[in-house]
Amino acid sequence: MATPLWAQQSVRLCQQFSQGDFGQRVNDCIASLPATGGIGDATGFGSADIRQNTTIAITKDNVQLRLPPARIIHSGVAIAVNANHVDIGGAGNATVLKMAGRQASNCNARLDNYSVCSITVATTRAVDNLKIHDLEIDGNAPEQGAVNGFAIQSNTANFPLSTFEFYNLYLHDHKRGGASAGGNEIQTGVSRTGKGRIHHVTCRNHSCAIVFGDDIEITDNQAFNSDDDAFGAVGGPGWMVNRITLANNQVDGTTEASCYRLVNGRNSTITGNRCKNPNFDGVTVDDNGTGPGNYTTDTTIAENKIVAPGRNGITIQGQRITVTDNTVINCSIDGIAVNDNSANVRVERNTVNACNGPGEKYGLKVGSSPRNRVTDVWFVNNSSGDDQARPTQVYGLYVGGANSTRIYAIGNNFQGNVAGGYIFAAGTQQLADGNCVNQLCQQDDRVRDRPTFKSSRSFYPAAQMPARPSSGAVKPPAK
Repeated sequence: MATPLWAQQSVRLCQQFSQGDFGQRVNDCIASLPATGGIGDATGFGSADIRQNTTIAITKDNVQLRLPPARIIHSGVAIAVNANHVDIGGAGNATVLKMAGRQASNCNARLDNYSVCSITVATTRAVDNLKIHDLEIDGNAPEQGAVNGFAIQSNTANFPLSTFEFYNLYLHDHKRGGASAGGNEIQTGVSRTGKGRIHHVTCRNHSCAIVFGDDIEITDNQAFNSDDDAFGAVGGPGWMVNRITLANNQVDGTTEASCYRLVNGRNSTITGNRCKNPNFDGVTVDDNGTGPGNYTTDTTIAENKIVAPGRNGITIQGQRITVTDNTVINCSIDGIAVNDNSANVRVERNTVNACNGPGEKYGLKVGSSPRNRVTDVWFVNNSSGDDQARPTQVYGLYVGGANSTRIYAIGNNFQGNVAGGYIFAAGTQQLADGNCVNQLCQQDDRVRDRPTFKSSRSFYPAAQMPARPSSGAVKPPAK
């Protein structure tokens, strides 16, 4: 990677500028740099608490801002970036941007409700090539009456952010306005945002990172007690978010929504993540409710571990989705649910155990409403059972909905469920082959109407299961 231009230019020591508060002195420091940019070094302000009333406004390209190892208490927006090739760094946890009382104005005029922000990006122009790293941003301040709170926020119409990297950050407590508060610790908005990385970030007590755009990686982060979806990417009516990667993140607790969510996504992956105690789903993949053309498509969900979700382990509403090698334990409703308008979904080699919330609970489920179809779903080589002393999971697989068609259950292992291994309660053109229920295995059971496992005419103990073709060789029923 080429050396940034700011590293080739002048250095200014910001403590040598004497007029005004910290923010004004840093602004004067940056303004003194040549037109080609350079380094504004504020580390000389030392480690004592600093009061900041003036926003640091970076409008010059090719600038690095070095923050001091101090707690900087800001009463308005701390830093506003409207320039290209900007690098903002601190001294790790020793550098804290601390939000003070109510900000003087709404930090995002695009939002209907009043909002507070620590760092805003691209409010007056597009911004390309931005790094923010090695600092703590603390939003815990006296009640400000705001409805939206952000640590780092870019959400201005027509001014996208591209080629960004946020890393080594501790962001917390930007939730405002009570239970209905919104915002996120990191939000990159407008549909043209792209080419970004968010990694090694820790968030607490607020939604961590929600992005709108393409080619964005969210990896190796942690979120605790998130008040909304902890990590996610969101498309809108008529446009998708493309090539999103959510990988190797960890979430412990959400008070609302899911650990990971992809809305209107395409060509994306959700892999190797951990999720514990979400109020809603572990992973939600869906659309924005606007109908055809806005489904999540061509996405892989793999090797995630989800423990004790408040609803489902994984919820799918999309097309050409692969769900493989995930583990779901102690879900409240369904382990893996494939819902309305889903098609060409492959659910393979997943482990679901002991769904135990109130009401009917299923390890694997297909559901559809009267007006919407679920079609061409393959459940292959999954384990879906209940090993509790008093089992609560009703079926390993439940297929419902009159519009469910061409649902295939092949080579699955259903052990210890209350009512049975699987049931096709509704739908047409279903096929079950080579599944095992409580150590009893079947072969070639084509089912219709309302059959259960007992409708099979060929049973074998698991150890005597005859050789069967691979799932790809099994022919579905004739249409």
